[in-house]
Amino acid sequence: MEVKQSQIIYENEIKQIQTTKILIEESLINLRREVIILAKYKMTAFSRQEIYDEVWLNSTSRTAKKYDVPYQKFKESCEKYNIPLPSNSYWASLSVGKKVEKTPLPESEITEILLPVTDRSKPVTVQKKAQQKTLKPLKVEQTTVSTEKQKSMLEEEYGIKTNTENGINTYDRNTLYKEIWNEPITKVAKKYGVSDVMIHKICKSLNIPKPPVGYWRKIETGHHVPQIPLPPSNDVTTKTGLRSTDTVIDGSPNKAILDFLSDDEKQKVISAAQEIIFNLSDESTILHPVLKANKAKINSWEKDHKRDISASRKRDRYYSIPKGEPPLYYDISDESLPRVHCLIDTLFKCVESLGGKTNDDLSLEIRGETVTFRVIESESKIVHVKTKEELRELEKYEKEKQKYKWASKPQIRSWDYIFNGKIKLCVFEGKYYKDTNTSLIENQLGNILIDLYEKSEIIKAERKKREEEERRREEERRKEEELRRMRDNEIDKTIALVNEAEDFAVACKIRKYIEAVSSKPNLTDEDKKWIEWAKNKADWYDPTVKLNDDLLGEREHSKDEESKKLKKSRYSWW
Repeated sequence: MEVKQSQIIYENEIKQIQTTKILIEESLINLRREVIILAKYKMTAFSRQEIYDEVWLNSTSRTAKKYDVPYQKFKESCEKYNIPLPSNSYWASLSVGKKVEKTPLPESEITEILLPVTDRSKPVTVQKKAQQKTLKPLKVEQTTVSTEKQKSMLEEEYGIKTNTENGINTYDRNTLYKEIWNEPITKVAKKYGVSDVMIHKICKSLNIPKPPVGYWRKIETGHHVPQIPLPPSNDVTTKTGLRSTDTVIDGSPNKAILDFLSDDEKQKVISAAQEIIFNLSDESTILHPVLKANKAKINSWEKDHKRDISASRKRDRYYSIPKGEPPLYYDISDESLPRVHCLIDTLFKCVESLGGKTNDDLSLEIRGETVTFRVIESESKIVHVKTKEELRELEKYEKEKQKYKWASKPQIRSWDYIFNGKIKLCVFEGKYYKDTNTSLIENQLGNILIDLYEKSEIIKAERKKREEEERRREEERRKEEELRRMRDNEIDKTIALVNEAEDFAVACKIRKYIEAVSSKPNLTDEDKKWIEWAKNKADWYDPTVKLNDDLLGEREHSKDEESKKLKKSRYSWW
């Protein structure tokens, strides 16, 4: 038994070493990522007093721009060295002439601070071959900076153009045809700010013939190659698409988007998607009320519902979600929840600024449709380290196995699944925006906003389709009901006709009988009275006369024979 226990302890130590190795590798990856990010900056010393004076004179953004320091990193450095920054309300009050108070610079032994200045001497590698623009130093003016100027400075810093037709290309069929036959498609693509693959796709969609392979080589060597004429087209002659080098909305080859919106609404949404990177929420931002409530619900839920943080969350929980469990509780770790809340907060406020609404279940109302999305945190798979209780169960099993054949081995999982901090967001099933080793999901918020609007149109189309099918089924039910009603009515009228005809036949029989009686010779007064009485009864039966009898009342000719049958009244003297 001591040998077995030693072996189990040895196995556990090996698994712990493997787990530690995995964690170290992940830490190295994160460290390497930080090194890559910081490689394009060089730490430069500045006077703490000078930075303080500049910030309160010209605003935080302009000061960061002046010294060529990224805005977010500039703010972090000021907080690190305890340099107070003016709030938005400070500049707003100052612009309207209100009296404002300047927060004094706290005393500190540190007189110089280090700021991460962008190193322009080093080449910068940009994803997807996007061209990096050189930032020009900004001249300092003795005035406050307007919101528009701050936005333009950020646009220049991040290489984004929001004022060039909102970053949209318009491809005219005839114009594009001339351009691709005048110069290679790669050059045309650069002019439009897209990839050559996108130009090929646009040409295919607009039915534009392209130069064959080797065309430009033959032209260079002096050969004459006939140009394929542009065929006539009865289809669309223009298309629109985003510039991949001028916008953060789409880092992949462009595609026509939001074609279902009006031009004005389309421009608003695209502008919001381009500017959303400037409005990222952080932990100091006041969260949206829905997210505040979600945070409180998670804190309350955790007190009574403890989750197994090492169990896999990939199983289907569609039928097993506990009633009342708040969104995000199961799929996001406590460490990543503040970041996810900031991410969703940015989306919520952007959608609401465009006229949308937010629901308590974290879904959105966009253009009158309920649009859902899912945020989850990725997991790392590591070897499960047995607990003391599990080791005792195994030891108990080994003892019982030697005595009893029916001894049951305890079910102990082989792997643990731990949150790794990488966030994924899904709008469309099977399509995820996620953190990578080189980019965070925050950089894809513009794409996510566009997808939410695209999904709202799909939901609207599906809803209209369902409503149309329901309207068609309702119309069919109405027609069937109308046909049934008309048929039943026709049956009732036919039955009434037959009943009236039967009454008329009886009246005719009575009259014929009266004629026979009247033809007898020597009629007495009694016979004459009877004949008169019988004529009245014939008229009572006849539906064309409808005589009202003093004793029998008016006969209901349309009713069936059984209901019209003459019956004596039954009564008892007791």
